[in-house]
Amino acid sequence: AIPAHIDNFREFPDAVRALPDSMKEEPVVMFCTGGIRCEKAGPYMEQAGFQQIYQLDGGILKYFEDCGSDHYDGDCFVFDQRVAVNAALQETGFTQCYVCQAVVSPTEQETGEYVPGESCPQCWQAPEEALEDRLSRRCQRLAEVTTPLPGSDPYFNRRPLNVPARYDGWLLLDFLTDWHPHVDRETWQQKIAASNVIPSPRYGRKRRRMVSPEEQLPLAPDRLVRGGERLEHLLPGTVEPNVRNDVQFLYEDDDLLVINKPAPLPLHPGGRFNRNTLQWMLSKVYEPQYPLLVHRLDANTTGVLVLARKRSVARVLQKQFEQRTVQKQYTVKVYGSPARDTLECTAPISRAPGVSGVRGIADEGLTACTKFNVIERDGDTTVLNAIPVTGRTNQIRLHLWHLGFPVVGDPVWQADGSVCENTTLPMTAPPMCLHASSISLTNLKGDQQTFTAALPESWNA
Repeated sequence: AIPAHIDNFREFPDAVRALPDSMKEEPVVMFCTGGIRCEKAGPYMEQAGFQQIYQLDGGILKYFEDCGSDHYDGDCFVFDQRVAVNAALQETGFTQCYVCQAVVSPTEQETGEYVPGESCPQCWQAPEEALEDRLSRRCQRLAEVTTPLPGSDPYFNRRPLNVPARYDGWLLLDFLTDWHPHVDRETWQQKIAASNVIPSPRYGRKRRRMVSPEEQLPLAPDRLVRGGERLEHLLPGTVEPNVRNDVQFLYEDDDLLVINKPAPLPLHPGGRFNRNTLQWMLSKVYEPQYPLLVHRLDANTTGVLVLARKRSVARVLQKQFEQRTVQKQYTVKVYGSPARDTLECTAPISRAPGVSGVRGIADEGLTACTKFNVIERDGDTTVLNAIPVTGRTNQIRLHLWHLGFPVVGDPVWQADGSVCENTTLPMTAPPMCLHASSISLTNLKGDQQTFTAALPESWNA
C-alpha cells in the first residue's frame, strides 16, 4: 500500500506525478470511503498513462454492505459527525482530537493526556514544554511586528488631547501651553494656525457624540475649551526615536503575561513615542487581545513587568498593588559606597511633577519609604537590593539621589548632584542601572507566584 500523503484532493496530481513510471504497467487498486474520490482519481491516472486502474465500486462502505469484514482489519474512518465505523457500519468508540486532528482510540481516551478540545496523546505536552512553545511563538511574532521598528518609517500620527476639568473655560492656546509646557507657546500658535490642532471626530462623556462640520473648522487660539472635550494633535511625517525591542517573555497563562522589559522602551504612548512603545508592540503580538498594564516601569528601567490579559484580572491585580501586598525587589548600581550594609530612606516625594516634569523631595509631599541592602561593593560603585515599601513615581532613583548615591546612568538625578530638567533627553547609553529583579503576587487561584528576571548584559559592559 502506498499512502498518497496529501491533505486535500487538489494535491492528488502532484502525488501521481511522484509515482515511479514502472507502476504504469502494473495493476493499481484504490479505494476511498464512498467511491466518489476514486471516480475522479481513476480517470485522471488513466490520462497520466496508468494502464490498469481498478477501484472498489461504491467505496469501502459499499464493500462492508456486501462482504462484511472479510479481508479487512480495523475500523474505518468516516467524514461526518462520527469518527469511525466497523464492518457493520456501526459507530465505534474512536474519536478525533480537534487540535492535531489525530484519531484517538478508546484506550487513549482514558489517559490523562486526552483532554477534549485541548490535547491527545499525540499532541500533549508537559506544561513546561507547552509554555516554552507559547513563549517562543510570542517572541517570533514580536520580531515580525517590530522589524523594522514600527515608528521608524514616517507616518501620519493623530495624538489625543483630552481637556481636564480644571481647564474648563481656558483659551485654547493657554490650555495647550500649560498642559504641555515642553512645547513653547509660539510653536503651539503655529500648530493651531496650520490646523494641526483640531476637534476629535468623536468626544463626550462616552465618546459617542459626533462633531458637527462647523466644529471641525480651523480653530482659533482664543477659542474656549471645555472640560472633558477631546481634541487631536496632528503630526504628519512622524518618525520616532529608536528603542529596544528585545522583550523577553517569561510567563503566560489565560490571566497573566510576564515579561522582562528592555531599556530604553516606554510603556505607553506619550511625548515623542506612540508606536515605539511596549503597549503598541504587545497589542500587535496578542491581537485581538490588548494586554493591560497593572503597574509601571520607567522607560529606562529594565526587568519584570506584569500585565493582565483581561480587565477582570487587571482589577484584581491593581488592587494588590494599591494595598501594597505585592512584593517587589530591584537591583540597582549606584555611585559611591554607603557606610552601612543596610539603609532606609523615608523622605516624602512631591505630589506632582514641577514645570519641567521632574519630581523632587518635598516636606509636604507624599509619604515614601525605600529599604536598601548592599549586594556588592566595587570601587566607585555599589550594587544594592532595593525594596520599595511604597510605590511613588521615581521613588528608588529619587531616594538614592537624596541619600547621595545617584543611580549609574540616571539621565535626570545625576552623579554630580544636579537635576537635569530637560524632559526630551535621548534614551541612549550609558544604560541606567535600575532593574526590577523580582515580583511576587497572588494569582486568581489564590496561589503566590514569584517571577524573576536576569540582569541585562549591558551592566557588564
